[in-house]
Amino acid sequence: MQRTFMPKHPSTYWQVQWSKGKAVKGMVCYMYGIGRGVAIHNFLTSCELANILLNRDMTPIGTLRKRQPEIPLLFLSGKQSQVYSSIFGFINDLTLVLYVPARDKPVILLSS
Repeated sequence: MQRTFMPKHPSTYWQVQWSKGKAVKGMVCYMYGIGRGVAIHNFLTSCELANILLNRDMTPIGTLRKRQPEIPLLFLSGKQSQVYSSIFGFINDLTLVLYVPARDKPVILLSS
């Protein structure tokens, strides 16, 4: 049985071993060129990663955290939007959607 060293704080181990982009690319590398869709967790979603996957004939989709630098300021003021409203934005081949499913609960979706 092989043992792996894990420090007391797994988040530190994660940062040392993998960057966010490398983790996703490592998991989907066998699907390059097939044209599959990839759902990405909001911790890993970024415009940079989405562009990399698009260049490899994959369709990324995922929610973005509010602290991502790629998000326009209009999307960050989503708390003032009406419930069930949507705002669409486009960055090259990517689409951003701000959807407000409940009061003060905006969701930002990234898709290609």
